[in-house]
Amino acid sequence: MQGNLSNVSNDILDADAEFDGKIVFLVFVLLLILATVVGNGFVFMAVYTFRELRTVTNYFIVALAAADVAVALLAMPVWLVRSLVHVEREQDNYVMALCTQWIDPFCCTASIVNATLVSIDRYCAISKPLRYRTMVTPLRAKRSIAVVWGFAVAIAGVSFLQFHESYTVIEGYVIFLFVTLFCIPLITMSFAYISICRAAIHQISKMHSTRLSSTSYDQDRRQSFERRKRFFRELKITKMLAVIVSLFIICWSPFLVVTLIEAFTTEEIPLAVQGVIVFLPYVLSCANPWIYTGMNRDFRLAFKNFFCTSKILCLKRSRERSANERMLRPLPSTTVDETFISNGLRQGSNSIRKVSSRGPEITTV
Repeated sequence: MQGNLSNVSNDILDADAEFDGKIVFLVFVLLLILATVVGNGFVFMAVYTFRELRTVTNYFIVALAAADVAVALLAMPVWLVRSLVHVEREQDNYVMALCTQWIDPFCCTASIVNATLVSIDRYCAISKPLRYRTMVTPLRAKRSIAVVWGFAVAIAGVSFLQFHESYTVIEGYVIFLFVTLFCIPLITMSFAYISICRAAIHQISKMHSTRLSSTSYDQDRRQSFERRKRFFRELKITKMLAVIVSLFIICWSPFLVVTLIEAFTTEEIPLAVQGVIVFLPYVLSCANPWIYTGMNRDFRLAFKNFFCTSKILCLKRSRERSANERMLRPLPSTTVDETFISNGLRQGSNSIRKVSSRGPEITTV
């Protein structure tokens, strides 16, 4: 009897501990979703509000931020539901199948390919600075972004088509995803940033040599100064994007490698390891906008100007509200006003009597 009671009490304690863990997990994921949406929302707001940020490079950054918002609003809730609600057979649940086999690949593909597009844009800006404005026009940038999102929809559609009642992981499809979403982007980003570093070193050495042996006119010097200024500004942006891409590789590579391993082996990966591997890309989506503000001077100034303007508007509105309240405040009672007026009249009449009793003043010369 005591043994049964102890088993029941242990089960209750385990259930309570599991419930507390789910509550903590739920709160943490909700905060992560909120931080991701708010951070990327600031990126949208900054580019929309300040005309100086409406550059071709920032078009690609906005597209990457949109992919991060899709991760927060689509992929994270699906992951949260799958973690909290145990489903015996996802094949028997059409909604869960749709969420698992379409939303995750869609968000994953959009984030990865947009990051790759950012690296290609930086490669063109640094390696071919004179031809960049003619090569990467706003129209071409918008078309490239549209192609990327269309490709993400296509990849997600193919992923969902393989789902049926006797669902098994298709090894060829997993290999295709691994090559398309990891190998090709990794090679492209590595080539782009290695080429950028080589071009940067060459440009810096060239500027140094021309500065030492320069005998040109002031106009040429001003043009050279503007080119150097533009180059170093592009180089700072490239440093920021290099950090983003490096974190992207660190966060996404474990997930894709584990997916490839699961397709060819029957060994089960521990749930804790799976949770960390799935969790890393979501943290990256939350970190991206804060990297923009921390390493990009233009975004940093835009945020400061926006919040300062918001504070000024809030102070102005509060002052106008207080002034309106003072104007609408009820006047004192009429009895007080009548008493005050009668006292004033009485004092005025007394002073008049005093002046009249003295008579007119005569001045002698």
